[in-house]
Amino acid sequence: MCRKIWTVLVFLLAAAVAFGQQPEKIQLKITKIKAYRTNPDSMGRVLGDIDSRMPANSTNGAFGASTYRCDDRGTWAHEATHGVNALIRNHYGRGTGADNGFYLLWGNAAVVAEPPTTLSQVARFVPQQLRGKIYQLYLQQQLKDWNNQPLYIVDEWTSYINGATANLEYSQRGMGVGGGNHDVRFTAESGVYSLTLAMIVAIHKQQQKSRYDDAQFRALMMYNCERMMKLFNEAKQHRGITGGDPYGYWQTFTTGGANDIATLRGWLRWYFGPEWTKAQLGF
Repeated sequence: MCRKIWTVLVFLLAAAVAFGQQPEKIQLKITKIKAYRTNPDSMGRVLGDIDSRMPANSTNGAFGASTYRCDDRGTWAHEATHGVNALIRNHYGRGTGADNGFYLLWGNAAVVAEPPTTLSQVARFVPQQLRGKIYQLYLQQQLKDWNNQPLYIVDEWTSYINGATANLEYSQRGMGVGGGNHDVRFTAESGVYSLTLAMIVAIHKQQQKSRYDDAQFRALMMYNCERMMKLFNEAKQHRGITGGDPYGYWQTFTTGGANDIATLRGWLRWYFGPEWTKAQLGF
């Protein structure tokens, strides 16, 4: 059955390429998020920035910054990003179920409408060889709570990017990284899962299955990819935060010959454009 599905996707991709599509250059619409306080430099610039975007205490039914604090600062940055994301979607968007929000550091955020698909569809189309250590947690166990909000996986991806960026800063400053040595690997994994969602949106777009306006979604995906690749390049000098061989996993994605992996790459080239995909993702 899976082989038949991927065969159909290859056929659709061939039709899409034959029809021709040159993606328009799009600008991510940024929402500016205020800071509630200035945190000390000893917290780290990245974590201090994320933590400052949440009120100190619970307000209007939202969790306060203290909810997300923990001894491991990389984990703190990851979890606090979830808190800021929730604030963004509920205060700047239409709320959970309609929109999702993503904190991109330094006061910059993006609000994106949920695409018309499900998290279970994402799980179904992740290539077998790319179902890594966090696949079961995020794309199986979380279906009961987040199946109808597929941008949940992009929420996790954004949180991993921010958490790994915080740990990179600590490593660069000679500070302890704590338990975040697999954050770059998990950034790569959640990135591939998010790009699988992008493939599904691309297929729907090619088939004109919905009226979903994917411009902001596509812009965010490209923006986060660029952040992730910058992180990969800089983290190579800091092995303490690159546990779990993130580069081997990423190489499987970018060069693997399995039919499902190659088809995923083909759809992404069509959706984002071959020049950008080659320059940023390496295929």
